[in-house]
Amino acid sequence: MLAAAVLAGGGAQAYAASSSAAPEQASVAPAAPTAASASGIWIWTGEFASHLEAEANYWVLYGLGAATQMLIEYSGHSTWVLYIQ
Repeated sequence: MLAAAVLAGGGAQAYAASSSAAPEQASVAPAAPTAASASGIWIWTGEFASHLEAEANYWVLYGLGAATQMLIEYSGHSTWVLYIQ
């Protein structure tokens, strides 16, 4: 569940980051503590020549996250250690 949430959240943040507010519409938000920031969840997956390639890579990673979530939820194991190479 966490992997799928991280991938889905990362994709949403990537799309949201591309459109920024105009300076007159921007407001100052209080800074979040370092431990609570989302800056530690980004994983570099490569450079792509087209938006289509990047989108395909995103959906493959999202699918792997969803499959991992399903295995964890339906297998009955209470703890899993996941290694990614």
